[in-house]
Amino acid sequence: MRAAVRAAGKSAVAEPADGEVVSAVAETSSHRDDSLGRNGCAMQTPASHRDAPVEKIESLPQFASARTIALYCSLPDEVPTDEMLRRWLGKKRLALPIIEDYEMTFREYTGEDCLCTGAFGIRTPGSEAVVPPEEIDLMLIPGMAFDAGGRRLGRGKGFYDRYLAQPAAAHIYKVGLCLPHGMVAEVPAEEHDVIMDKIIVND
Repeated sequence: MRAAVRAAGKSAVAEPADGEVVSAVAETSSHRDDSLGRNGCAMQTPASHRDAPVEKIESLPQFASARTIALYCSLPDEVPTDEMLRRWLGKKRLALPIIEDYEMTFREYTGEDCLCTGAFGIRTPGSEAVVPPEEIDLMLIPGMAFDAGGRRLGRGKGFYDRYLAQPAAAHIYKVGLCLPHGMVAEVPAEEHDVIMDKIIVND
């Protein structure tokens, strides 16, 4: 979706419509410390673990019941996920997206050393273990903008919308992770756009 969005006042967060919005009280920072794994791939670490709304996510009943969680390796303009990966590894089965032939699939995440730089400069798992949509219980989804109705503005490639439109993905509980400036009054929706079940604002 490439349409313009309308800026929101505070009421867009305070009074959610169809989607459910949770505001995670945390400091945000655009600064990262980079470290290298043994495979030479850079790991982007948030300046503060408070940047990530980990506890808000962990408070969800859907998190407690989930066996497999799909999330993402964050870019600088997304809610950071490095702390989530560290904290949940070994406690949940984790899956990360990989882009091949212009389609998105998920591979199992087994630790920092399995990461390398993939399409669009995104860190992706080197694991060959594909995690099919049938096995994903909860998905954490980045976005450039969200509104209180659960609508999401991505980067215009449609990877998440196509993946979640599969019948096999219909059961997945979808949580949009949003930076404070990304919460807007209205994201124009198209027929194929997938609605989030919950939005967590990292403010």
